[in-house]
Amino acid sequence: MKSLEADLVQAGLDDHQLNLLRQQHTHLRGEGRSAELGSLRAHKDQAQLAECLASISQTRDDKANSAARKFAVIAFVASLAYSGIAVLFSLAVVYLQNEVVLSGA
Repeated sequence: MKSLEADLVQAGLDDHQLNLLRQQHTHLRGEGRSAELGSLRAHKDQAQLAECLASISQTRDDKANSAARKFAVIAFVASLAYSGIAVLFSLAVVYLQNEVVLSGA
């Protein structure tokens, strides 16, 4: 990353943008996302860098939406199962109460 900083400044990045890019680079390296990291390194100017970051953002949004949908489906199925079990217990209690009342009468 250090070798590219002069090129980035020459491409028109200010200090704030350079710091954001350093943070993104560190984050991607820590997560092991070599494809995203490679695309960050391969840019030639600020427009390509913006495209790269937008692409990474879109990919992450798609993954987050997919995970949210999967969670919603699992939560729905779990709530149906929980409700079904509650209904079965209620029916069992009513049945036992009726048996006790009928056998006692």
